[in-house]
Amino acid sequence: MFSQSGRKPVTPTQLTKRILDDFKQNFSDLVVEGEISGLTRASSGHVYLQLKDESSNVKAVIWRSSVPGSGLGSVKDGLKALAYGYLSVYGPRSEYQLIVSKIRPHGAGSLSQAYELLKKKLFDEGLFKAERKRALPYPPRRVALLASNGSAAVRDFLQTAVRRHRGAWISLYPVQVQGRGAAEEMARALEDVNSWGDFDLVVITRGGGSMEDLWAFNEELLVRAVANSRVPVLAAIGHSTDSPLVEMAADAKAITPTDAANVVFPRDEERLRLLSFQMDELARRTRDRLKDKGRQLSESVQQLGQFTYHLKSCAQTIDNCLFRLRSSVLAYIGDCRNKLNQLSRDLERLSPARDLAWKEERLLKLLTALNKAGDQFLETRKRRLQIGLNALELLSPLSILNRGYAVVSNESGGVVRSVAELSPGQLISIRLPDGKMPAAICSSKKR
Repeated sequence: MFSQSGRKPVTPTQLTKRILDDFKQNFSDLVVEGEISGLTRASSGHVYLQLKDESSNVKAVIWRSSVPGSGLGSVKDGLKALAYGYLSVYGPRSEYQLIVSKIRPHGAGSLSQAYELLKKKLFDEGLFKAERKRALPYPPRRVALLASNGSAAVRDFLQTAVRRHRGAWISLYPVQVQGRGAAEEMARALEDVNSWGDFDLVVITRGGGSMEDLWAFNEELLVRAVANSRVPVLAAIGHSTDSPLVEMAADAKAITPTDAANVVFPRDEERLRLLSFQMDELARRTRDRLKDKGRQLSESVQQLGQFTYHLKSCAQTIDNCLFRLRSSVLAYIGDCRNKLNQLSRDLERLSPARDLAWKEERLLKLLTALNKAGDQFLETRKRRLQIGLNALELLSPLSILNRGYAVVSNESGGVVRSVAELSPGQLISIRLPDGKMPAAICSSKKR
């Protein structure tokens, strides 16, 4: 069927499919910059949001399977962000939407807000607690170095390490340390190092840069990978004004790649100074923690006083409710008691007790007759069973054996019925009433 213009019409589904095919061909790898709004996590686990600028907005979705590595924890409504993904069509509404695989804050202001947002979240989870941190091995048997291949950071670390400890065994794991996909690549590298089991220390390092350059070290995926690493981790992200979150989650940190090598391979006097510094730092943190706990305790005591006042007020309200409830319950019980008495009188008037007594007497007589008939039946069956047992006893092969006979069997267990079945030297078994015994044929003679 063709329209007046000669063109073949298409259905809405066909049109949507053609648009989707065009999106797959031309909009399969997008980076969209905009302000986040309407950020919502559905009960299904999918996340819905919009990216907007001064005159337009684009609907976007992060599927549940993509949420863990998407960087969602570092963004919120009102932040400017870069969303990476592809364009698709939601058929039922004929709306296009951006399918996001990764999202990250963009711009200095947004990055700072996202940094503080994720920092608070991970701090509240306890990822930065001092008690989680482990002492670095000394000297380390084998070190895994995660850094950009051929970078100055690698050169500075290796030169210092070799100068201070010529027997150092260092394996370079080249990784991307900046840009899209850097955090995922470093997290995978850290997972590989843990799975190999040959290393007792991991060093993650790079040179300095702006907050945007170093943002990979603030992504939730990598921070959690560092915190969950079975191998101790030292992070040295050079010359950063704000400590990257990776350094906060690591077991130890250093200022530069050179400083990282000095920490990993310290001289004895430096190790003593480091130990003294760590003890002072531990004492300082303990004092700060005690102050915080004391302040929290004071606030709790104050809140407890306010709570006590509210509790008394609530208790009075409960007493009033209980009084009204008791009155209502007593009235209800009285009404129920009157109805129960009336029902009892009606039941007594209509009671079938007399009829039941006659039927009970009749039932007892029937049960007595049934028991008597059952006893007679069983006695008859017992006599017949005894007669059968006696007859069976007379026909039993064991009765024949008791009269002095025996049963002879060959090696395979078959009964020997003729001397023709036997030959000299053949083994046989003789069955007597009280057991079996083996024997061998010396000779045989037919009757």
